[in-house]
Amino acid sequence: LVCIVMGILLPYSLSAYEPRTTHAGLSQEIANFYNLHFERKLTTQEKELLIQGSIDEDFPEIRSLNHFFDPVRNIGLNNGRTAKDWALEPSVGNDFSWQRATQYYAEGDEDRAFLALGHIIHLLEDMAVPDHTRNDPHKGAGPSGLYTGESPYEKWADETQNRNTLAGLAQALNTGGLQPRLFSSLSEHFD
Repeated sequence: LVCIVMGILLPYSLSAYEPRTTHAGLSQEIANFYNLHFERKLTTQEKELLIQGSIDEDFPEIRSLNHFFDPVRNIGLNNGRTAKDWALEPSVGNDFSWQRATQYYAEGDEDRAFLALGHIIHLLEDMAVPDHTRNDPHKGAGPSGLYTGESPYEKWADETQNRNTLAGLAQALNTGGLQPRLFSSLSEHFD
């Protein structure tokens, strides 16, 4: 499980992030990229659980308030909890933190562990969305206080980036000679 997260690269300029389209497509390609580089391969079921977890992270919508992280000032939306803290620290309302994922895995609940890993991957994917790293509220409709207009970047990604259009991205990155970036902690992936 640690190797999977450590194998997540995402320093690349990737598209943004509707849960059923773009998050699903990115998570699919992250799993495929992992399988290209590591001996222990994810099964089809593990990949689908990871993808489902990345979709589920946006539901209910209130969870999205924890998807922001300005790494320069180390703050979340409206000085709230950061996406990094949401992923790393167990908290009320989040059964899918890194600590919980490793706990599920250690207890033998691998399905729940892979779902949790998908939730965490979603948060890492969001770190490539400018609105999420600048703490710009951007939903046209959503939780109270976020009615500030839709993100053109996320709108474009929702309309053009999905599991079909992103299929083959992992292979293209691999063919281009790109390797997973390995860090000693999940925290470093956010930084």
